[in-house]
This record gives sequence, structure tokens and C-alpha cells, in this order.
Amino acid sequence: MRYLIAFITIFLSHTIFATTIGLYSNKLESQGNDERRRLQIVGKERNHAPVAPNRLSIVAAENFYGQLAKEIGGNNINVSSIISNPNADPHLFAITSSTSKQIHNAQIIIYNGANYDGWMDQILKSQQNLIVINVASLMQLNKPNINPHIWYKPDTMPTLALYLTNLFVHMDSQHAIQYKQNLAIFLAENKQVQTKISALKAKYACVAVTATEPVFNYMTDAIGLQMQGLDFQWKIMNDTEPSPKMLSGYLDLLNEHKVRLLFYNSQVTDGTTKNILAIAKKNNIPVVGINETMPPNILVNAWLINQLNQTEIALQMGILEQIGAPMKQRVKPPINYRQ
Repeated sequence: MRYLIAFITIFLSHTIFATTIGLYSNKLESQGNDERRRLQIVGKERNHAPVAPNRLSIVAAENFYGQLAKEIGGNNINVSSIISNPNADPHLFAITSSTSKQIHNAQIIIYNGANYDGWMDQILKSQQNLIVINVASLMQLNKPNINPHIWYKPDTMPTLALYLTNLFVHMDSQHAIQYKQNLAIFLAENKQVQTKISALKAKYACVAVTATEPVFNYMTDAIGLQMQGLDFQWKIMNDTEPSPKMLSGYLDLLNEHKVRLLFYNSQVTDGTTKNILAIAKKNNIPVVGINETMPPNILVNAWLINQLNQTEIALQMGILEQIGAPMKQRVKPPINYRQ
């Protein structure tokens, strides 16, 4: 009798465990309505060798998320990005029938969230059986009035890379080793980004800078730069008119040399932005153009390093301008990290 009871106990334990695993798997694969599973991917898919027809299908709203998925998934996944033109204003994007078709045929959707790509929320309402990753929710940043440019937050890409790896391994265990190896490569390269941030912080923390929009502000915060004119930046980002007093105070930052560097959104330039750039140039204040969409044919970490290098060069120029160094001492050739 004792052995019979023990056998029944073991049998029931294995049955309960197997049932629990099955319920968890089903829950993981039906996260279309779960905000913490949502992500947006936008951009072009890089050229890769042909892969098996049963590869995972992923659509990203922004191409930097799409590129990250490709770096983790390699030839075992098929990635398409919706927004991929670095010369176009992403805020002017309009949904087309081809966009809806892309999403309908996908297994995994990645989008930014935080009201950056609200059009994706509209499309997803009519979609079923999708795994949806909202990056803002993943980073616990999906809150009202938050800066939506979260891809420039230094821990966003590593966090998303780990999440995607675990998801790919779950859905395609046959290629688990490859996914984990790709993650290790990505994280090793990302250490260079983190090291660069630390080096810039050690040298330039507390230097006053400004921007036309708060696109790069998560990164400038990590560096320790003192961002000025935030109220004005949010007005420009939200396409609202700043008051004359606000505009005057912002321009004083440039005319009175209260800042050493101006960041601007290179994809969104209107009359106000052009006027600000002209004033910065007139006052010998270096400017750095920041992208909201990643250029083609470049890896995620290389893209981030490029922008950090441009920031470093501009900071050097700004500090030298402050102490009156000759122009020939200010400029260093940029490092090309495109791959």
C-alpha cells in the first residue's frame, strides 16, 4: 500500500507539472493583449543568406528595433520594419493597406509605445494571436507625459536583446544555441557603448547643453550633461507654439553662450529649427544632428557609438571655443563605425 500511494503521488505530481508548463506556454504565445509584451520595430531588413521557410516572422515599427531583432535572430528569423527612412519625418507616417498586411502576417510585433507610435495601437486592436512587445512597457516607462525616445536610454537595447533571446529560444528551441551566441556578441559590443558613456561622463559631466527636441536626452542624462531649455524642447516636439518669452529665453542660451553644444533632430527641420541652427552657427556653438530613424547598413551598437563620437567631438569644440582656442585645434576627424 505504501508503494502504491507513493506511485500515485509521483504520477499526480508529474501530471500537475506538465499541465502547468502547458498553461504557461499557451499564455506566453497569446500575449497580444498584454501591454508588457508589446514592441514596435521600424527599419529595413539587412541582407542575409537564404534561410528556412519556417523561420519566425517579425514586424517592427521602428528600424532600430527591427535591426536588433535581426542581430539576435540572424538567419532564423524574417524581419521587416515599417519606418526605415532616416531622411523622413517619422511623425508624418500614415497607415497604409500594406502596413496592415505586414502586421497581419507576423508572429511577433515590436513597437516603441509611450504614445510615440499610437497608430500601432489602432492596428493591433483588429489583430489576433500575435505576440506584441511594447518596449516602453518592457522598460516600465509607459507613463503619461514621458519622453518617448526610449531607444536612447542606455539600458533599453540590452534589456530588449535579452527579452528577444528568451522569446526566440522559447518559440524555436532548435536554434537556441545560435540565439544565445548572438546575444553574447551583442552584449559584448554594447559594453563599448557603456564604456564610452562612462568616459564622456568622467570628462564632461555638468557641461551645459541644449537641444531643439528631447530626442537624445536619455543619453545626455546618462553622460551627466546639464540639459537646458527643456520646456521649449517639449513644445517643439509636440508641434505647439512656444510663447515669445520662452523663445527669447531659449535663444539667450545660444546668444549668451550659456551652453556648449546644440543637439537637433536631423529628421525634423522647420523654420524655427533652421533659425536656431543659424544662431548657433553665428555664435560658434557646435551642433550635433540626432536621428529618430537608424541609417541603413549599420549595427545598433555601431549606430549608438557613432552618435556618441559626434557628441564627443562637438563637446571638445565647445570647450575649446569657451577658452578661445584657434579653430584648427578644434576639429578631429570622426570615426566611421558603419558596418
